Formats: sequence, C-alpha cells, structure tokens
Amino acid sequence: MIAAIIFTLLSHILSVKCISIDDSESAFVEPVIIKGKHFANSVTNSRFQIKGIDYQPGGSAGYDGSKDPLSDVETCARDIFLMQQLGVNTIRVYTVNPALDHSECMTLMAAANMYLVLDINSPLIGESINRYEPWTTYTPEYLKHIFGVVQEFSQYNNTLAFFIGNEIVNDERSSEVSPAYIKAVTRDVKDYMYYQCPRLIPVGYSAADDLNYRKELPHYLSCGAQGTAIDFYGVNSYQWCGKQTLESSGYDVLLKDYKEFNFPVFLSEFGCNIIQPRIFQEIDAIFEEPMSDVFDGGLVYEYSQGPNNYGLVEILENGDVKLRPEFKTVQDQYGKIKPILECPVGALDFLKESGVDDKSSDKERSGSSFRSSTTSHNRRKQAVACKPSYPKLKGATSDLPKSFGTEMIKNGLGYDKQKQVSYIPELIENLSSIPYRILDVNNDEISFTGIKNTKKLFSNINAKSSGLPEGGETDASNVNAKQEQPSKLKHTKQNTIEQAYSQTAAAIFPAQEAPKLQELGKTPYNLRDRVNLFTASSEPYKIYRVKLQHDTPEEASSLVHDYRSSATRVGPVGGTLLLLLLTLVPLPVLQVCIM
Repeated sequence: MIAAIIFTLLSHILSVKCISIDDSESAFVEPVIIKGKHFANSVTNSRFQIKGIDYQPGGSAGYDGSKDPLSDVETCARDIFLMQQLGVNTIRVYTVNPALDHSECMTLMAAANMYLVLDINSPLIGESINRYEPWTTYTPEYLKHIFGVVQEFSQYNNTLAFFIGNEIVNDERSSEVSPAYIKAVTRDVKDYMYYQCPRLIPVGYSAADDLNYRKELPHYLSCGAQGTAIDFYGVNSYQWCGKQTLESSGYDVLLKDYKEFNFPVFLSEFGCNIIQPRIFQEIDAIFEEPMSDVFDGGLVYEYSQGPNNYGLVEILENGDVKLRPEFKTVQDQYGKIKPILECPVGALDFLKESGVDDKSSDKERSGSSFRSSTTSHNRRKQAVACKPSYPKLKGATSDLPKSFGTEMIKNGLGYDKQKQVSYIPELIENLSSIPYRILDVNNDEISFTGIKNTKKLFSNINAKSSGLPEGGETDASNVNAKQEQPSKLKHTKQNTIEQAYSQTAAAIFPAQEAPKLQELGKTPYNLRDRVNLFTASSEPYKIYRVKLQHDTPEEASSLVHDYRSSATRVGPVGGTLLLLLLTLVPLPVLQVCIM
C-alpha cells in the first residue's frame, strides 16, 4: 500500500508537467489565464484551446439595447443546449447592455463549462469607436459604457477575455488615425479593472486579416508598457475555403506571420462560405501541429443564420430553432479534437515569476496616471519595445490620447459595491423546459433535455466590495483570492476575505489551527506566497490556504481530509513521506494522487 502511494507520487513528480485531466470534470469553473504564449486553466495548468462559436442572434442591426444575447434565460437555455451538443467550450458575444441582468445566462454557460469572449463595444451611438474619426467618439460617455461592460462581466469566472475592438483598422484611412485610440482604450480598460473590478480579465483586439497590417498592428498594440499593451490577439480569417491544404489556403503564411509573437493568438472568426455546403476542413489544421503550436484554437462564424449566410442554425420568427446541415459538420469536426495535455511553454515558470518585482513603477506599468496590471499569471515576462515607426500604420504613435476616464477609474461608476452577484445553482435543476421547439434538418423535433451540468456552482463573495476603501487601490497580486465561495457563508456587508476564512476554518479545522488559518488569510496572495507555502511547510491549514485560492472551502477541506486519511492509512512512516512530497508536488498533481 505504502509502496503504491509513494510510486504514484514520485511518478507524477518526475514525469507530469501539468495535470492531464478533462477540465469539464474539475470542481468548478476555473478562470482561464495566460501562461507564456498560450491560454491555460488556472488550476490544472493544462493548455486551454478555444473551441468556440460566434454568437449574436439578429446581428448588430437587430440590437436596440432592450435585450442582448445573454439577458434572456429561455433563449440562452435553447442555444446553450445546442452549443453543448456542438461541443464548444467558448462563446464570443459581440454586444451586451451592462445595465441588464446576465447572471442566469452566465450560470447556464458555467454549468456547461463554457467561457465567454466578450466585445465591449456596441453599435448604438456613442458606444463604439469611429474608425475614421476616433476623436469624435472617444468620450466620457463611451468610456462609461465600456467600463460598465467590464464591471458587469469581470464578476464571473467564466469570462475569459474582453475584445476592446473589432476590425477598427481595416483600410489605409483607418490605419492613419485609429491605432493610438485602440491602445488608449486598452490602457483605460486595464486601469479601470485594476481599481474597480473583482478580477482582472485578459484584454485583446480582434483584427481583420489584412496582409498590410498582419505584422505591424499586433506588434504595435502589444508593445510598450504593460498597462497599454494587449494581452492576446484575435484574427478574423476566412481564407480556407472548401477542400484545401495548409499551403493552398495560405494558412502556412498565416502561421509564419504570427509565430514570432509572445502572447496568445487565436482565430476570432473563421469559416469561409464561398463554397457550399461548408465542410470546415480547416478545423483539423487549426487544432493540430503545426498550427496548434501558435494558435489557441478559434471561433466558428457563426451560430445563427443571417443575410450573410454563415449560420449553423436558423432561428424562426416564433423563436423555434432549426438546425442547418453545417451544424452536424462542425459537431463532427469538433468531436474529433483531442485535448493538448502538455502545459504551455512557461506554465511551470512560477518559481521564476515569483521573483518578479510587483512594485514596478507606475510609468513602467501604464501610460496613464494610474497603474495598470494583470495578475502575475497573465503578465508577460518582458515588455516588447515599440518600433520607432510603423510604415503601414501612420496612426501608431507613442503619444496616446489623454484619458477621459480618470475620475471613473478612481471613483467607479456608482454601482453598489455591496451587491452580491452570484451564479444560480438551482437554475440548472429547475430549467426543465423552454417555450421553443428545436428541429433537426428534417424538421423532426429534438427534445430539450436541459443543460448538462458539468460543474459545481457556488455563489460569489465579492472580496473587492467588502473590505476595501471606496474607490481605493486594490492588490493585483491578491486577485485569485476573489473566488467563488459556498452560498451558506453569511453574505453581509461586512463580509471580508478574512471573515470568510475564519468562518470556514472554524468548521473544518481544530481550534488550535483555525487562528493560524485566519491570520494566513490576511496575507496578500501571490505566486511568491504560494512557493513559500509549498517549500516552507506542509501543514494542513497551509495546504487549505493555497487550495482555497482556486476552489471553494468545501473542495479545500476535502483535500485536507483526503491527506489526513491517507496519512492515517499508511502510518507514521508513510505519513512522513507524504508530508515530504507535499513540499515538492504541485497542488493539482497532489490532489489527483491522493484522491
């Protein structure tokens, strides 16, 4: 028995780079972070490939602000049910109204283990940047809108990323005036998140795949201070049509052009429709080497049929949905994808990252008067220097427009910071029917059987809104502490992270250990703390403390219980060996080994 346990643990130490499990089987919706030049699961460290679809029923022309794709639970249930059959893990939504309630749809997505990539602009007047006259639309009113979107969706663990623009630069005229404004919006959004939001979300740009700007635009948008640089880059590419190869489609050149960049790149739109029916042969190429070495997957354009004829389903006037032949094609193609089990490059560099000075100057972090930051997980190791000039981007200047958002960044938008925004676990069980029919290509009805719940959902404790000064500075290194907690905790206005630790510790740990846990809960959490915890001690309450950064107290207590049970079964000698291994094995690996 002892030998088997020791052999298993040592095998993982020597051979496992990151945890090789299906993310859909893990405990709750883990935030996706950036590791090196790829997305990764924040708990398992496993590579996260976007296997997604673009979703905006009615298109931009049908949006009037009264509702959006994530505000109606019945249409969300209808479509997420089908997307789950399709096999997607990510949805891109182009337009939302931040004033509406999105908790129900975000709950359904979370239960289905789906992440959201969200555009923060809208087609309404004053809610987007005019590509030809950006100075006329870069206004306080515009910033208020995009800050509202960021505020609303930063509360959910399954918000993967924000797009600060879509194809703003798409011709010579726009290239002469818009680039600096894109960078300015990036700065403003990062600053606002840093000061006002409970979680820091990667910020990026979705580009038209124009050969004139393919290399210069991503370089300019990602260069310079961290606080003005994008974290990832999306490419809208429709060049693979019908039966082609990497070479005949031009994907080999696409691959070569983006290989040099040190941040995640993915196809934010793909699916040429010149040849019908679409066979989506490019999916094989996107998710296999050599493409998968550079690209983190992509999003099929698009879910619902419109005048441009790209839809996988047709939404009828009464709300019923009929599948189109391409639905089955994408379903089959996505079903063949095998997950990449290796960690992304840089995923095990947390020991080196822990030595990064988190107290870099404001000037190094941002082009504004406020500091901008991402978490240590999302930070690039070294800023990329901007080029003296970009010949095809005359608007790519180092002097960015002065922000109109200074006061909003400092003081917030006046939202109730005591508001508890939560997932709604009971919604999954109660949602047994929808008022719409779902029809296959032969008009036969498909039974709605509900959303398959692959995740445990808990209510959120918003650490940001409970203990910190109004509009005050947050500790970016403590961002991972702002995670989901069980709804049984007392949600009072005085709730703080320390109180949450204290409440759970009292119920789980012996009296002599609870004060230690409570005190540890007051310590700012970052990667350096995590390393110190693993190397300095293996006491159960410290294991729990680290585990709690990513999971719920229930999951943390379960881990400690399993540790204690294992130590008891194998006796003092085996227990000592387990304690020794606890100081060496990354936490997710430990969990798999002892459970």
